[in-house]
Amino acid sequence: MVKEAIEEKTTELIGTDKPTGRKAELRNDLDWALESLLARIERGMTVEIRFLPPPAPAEDEPDDPKTQKLREAFDIIKETAPKLSFPPPDPNPVLQLPSNKPPSETTNNGKTAKKTPKAT
Repeated sequence: MVKEAIEEKTTELIGTDKPTGRKAELRNDLDWALESLLARIERGMTVEIRFLPPPAPAEDEPDDPKTQKLREAFDIIKETAPKLSFPPPDPNPVLQLPSNKPPSETTNNGKTAKKTPKAT
């Protein structure tokens, strides 16, 4: 179930094309990054996301619909954030922690791949 959700998010971010070359490498590394993040969150890591509110309109300018919509979304998040509660970490996590390095930096046997400089 988690693997399927990771695949769906990766496809959403990268696209539905059949991955080849660099795109396949990006897909593998993104899968690894999402799985790593979820495994750590499951063990109690918290992620804090901060952002600035949309800019206030100038006094002589009317608020355009796009900015108004952003301001409303920001207000909802601002109200909701303090109400969030996080459960304690599960002592028996579902996900295993993946390796410390993404697939593009490891070889098949798990050792670090040597990066060769490009010919100029």
